[in-house]
Amino acid sequence: MIAYVAMGLQDGKMAPGWWNGYNNQVYLNNNFQYDTTKKAVIEEIFHTVKSYTEDIGATISFFVKKIASEWNNPTFQTLWMMSEREGKSGLDWLIYGNGKIIYTVVVNILQSWILIGSFLFAILRKKNGTWEETLLVITFIRGFIFHLFWEAKEIYTLPFLVLLIPLSIVGYNEYGEKLLVCGLLEKTSKKRKESSRKIAVFVLCIMIIFIVSYIDIFRKLCARNDDEGIYNPYLQNIVNQEEDYKK
Repeated sequence: MIAYVAMGLQDGKMAPGWWNGYNNQVYLNNNFQYDTTKKAVIEEIFHTVKSYTEDIGATISFFVKKIASEWNNPTFQTLWMMSEREGKSGLDWLIYGNGKIIYTVVVNILQSWILIGSFLFAILRKKNGTWEETLLVITFIRGFIFHLFWEAKEIYTLPFLVLLIPLSIVGYNEYGEKLLVCGLLEKTSKKRKESSRKIAVFVLCIMIIFIVSYIDIFRKLCARNDDEGIYNPYLQNIVNQEEDYKK
């Protein structure tokens, strides 16, 4: 099982941390012996961690791209999973036809709605939280951290996005109450200013997110195919490394 961690810290053809065949190859290279394979995997992990400590920039780039590849696809590979099944069904229009475009747009809006609501929950729900909310938060954080190191796959993170739905609802409720309090219920100018300040901070954060998404350094860290002149040699280098490893 620890081989999945080693693979999750490696580059791959699809994206950082995705399946690259390492698990099968390392077992084959060690003649299918569990103990020697485990030792080789541990050595590989130590080697990878050491290389990351020596190049912080590459480390940040790796994990940013891995996180983006796991969380930034609103379909979470659901259409791909259905397309891999045998036979046909009445859902082919959704998987292969125009329904695919409509579905992607709808779930993209839904994912954005969930993430924005979760952000509101994080900044506004500071007091009077329930133990159920705390449990959901802890479970999500543990899942997020786990998939930083485990083999990456979008569908693996889908259950943790679902956990954010009730939290996002609470977040929107808190935001609505803040607006109500700011506009109708607050009687003192001090409290009104405090509520207005929180709303202004939220709006500012949203603006910063959109602005940062267009900054060059952000695009270099997160973009996977914006420059084929860089991406193609990068991909070929990964393939060459895998070929050398097999030898």
